Amino acid sequence: MKKYKLEEIGSRSNLNAAYTVTDPVRGTVATGSPERGIPANHRSWPMPHRTLFELAPHFMGPGGVAGSGDPNSFVFTKPGEYLTTSWYSLEQIVNGGWRSGSEGIDWNYHPAHLGGMHRGGTGFYNDGPMHPYRLAWSIFWFYQTRPTDWAPNYFAGCTCGFMQRHIFQGVGVPFMDQAEAAGQINLEERKQLQEALALAFLDTVERYRPDQWTRRLDDNSPNRDSATFETVDYVAHYNPAWTYDLAGQGFMADYYYLSVKTLKERGYVTTPTLNRLIDWGVSIWPKGEWQLLRP
Repeated sequence: MKKYKLEEIGSRSNLNAAYTVTDPVRGTVATGSPERGIPANHRSWPMPHRTLFELAPHFMGPGGVAGSGDPNSFVFTKPGEYLTTSWYSLEQIVNGGWRSGSEGIDWNYHPAHLGGMHRGGTGFYNDGPMHPYRLAWSIFWFYQTRPTDWAPNYFAGCTCGFMQRHIFQGVGVPFMDQAEAAGQINLEERKQLQEALALAFLDTVERYRPDQWTRRLDDNSPNRDSATFETVDYVAHYNPAWTYDLAGQGFMADYYYLSVKTLKERGYVTTPTLNRLIDWGVSIWPKGEWQLLRP
């Protein structure tokens, strides 16, 4: 892999610029300065974005976004996927300290890379390990390191970090479906993992009032996107024609409804957890068809 000097990486990525960040506790501070207020003996670097390890191999490796040549020569190979996921996982370990939150990881990439390690993005292979526990660990970190005083839309304009469109990762089921079908996790193991992921999700989202979530102006298609929730008047419901790409299309409420429905019908979560999931849905979209999901 080609090596770059730090200043070259900074100029290529445009991410090491001297941004300022508004912190709800300490006010506006300069990124990377002592004013960030990180106390001694905490393992964290004072940067709000991708922190210590600036660019992962899928950017800087041969054929990566910033590289040259065949764009599939490295990124969608088993070594390329492995090195990329290891890169992000190391970020999680090193930057898990003082108020690093979830901003040190690019959540547009990390779970997707972990979920795609068994197959090449261009169909080059489909026989790699699936790492369901490693994916779960990543999502646990995602939820548990978020400072409790950060509102859901904190750093809302950033393209990385904890965004509203990522919030439902703890109730997702498609990747685990594939892992179970491939024999890389059995049913009982999956139930335990889905329960733990759902609880991690709940422990995070239950911190916030319904009015703290960013909502769209109305529920017409021009205002639909994957970064906002529907209005409080939206009727969350189930449509058998819908699939798990709903969230990416901006149908956030219906994606959540479909996920909870699946968790219930397959017995992946306990009754108390199911009721908490439904209660949260009621608090966000009170007109939804939630009673149909009750045990």
